[in-house]
Amino acid sequence: MNPIIQVEHFSKRYGDFTAVEDISFTVDEGSIFAFLGPNGAGKSTTINTLCTILDKTEGTLTINGHDVSRERGLVRKDIGIVFQDSTLDAQMTVEENLKYHCAFYKVPKNEVRERIAFALDLVELAQWRRAAVGSLSGGMKRRLSLARALLVPSGGRRLPEGWSMTQRCCFWTNLPPVWTRRPGPMCGNTFSGSRSRRT
Repeated sequence: MNPIIQVEHFSKRYGDFTAVEDISFTVDEGSIFAFLGPNGAGKSTTINTLCTILDKTEGTLTINGHDVSRERGLVRKDIGIVFQDSTLDAQMTVEENLKYHCAFYKVPKNEVRERIAFALDLVELAQWRRAAVGSLSGGMKRRLSLARALLVPSGGRRLPEGWSMTQRCCFWTNLPPVWTRRPGPMCGNTFSGSRSRRT
């Protein structure tokens, strides 16, 4: 398999405080990688650096062959992120939010309809595609955020901490069809029960 994420000897320091010290790992294309650990272990710091939000102190981090420090624009085109707090436009409909995301990531126009339909079916929101996001429940907004992340053509997906048990079960249950069509997700979580759902 081809590595989709590579981290070699990554360290992140803030002055005298070391948030992450010399870690290395590889995530192969099509695999599922769960990044587990207690609060303060450095999961968010590592993932935020991979997402080009933070700068590294030392090491090499690449996504889909692109260096996260030198090729930030290319890395951002290759990743989808489900943020812990909603970044959806509450005034737009479910479908409009997804179309906007497709346009932002330059998804080919002839693929937009199919991708949106696939993502909405996956998270069981197809019947709400014309509903305003502001009218959705918190759980439905979470699922919509996941659907939006799955629209990205390639690369990895960063999934959030803080999901409810129901949301986790929905995600892990629906992973197989996603796995066959997209490179696998990277999940950051403090919830040890996630281990039992990894395959």
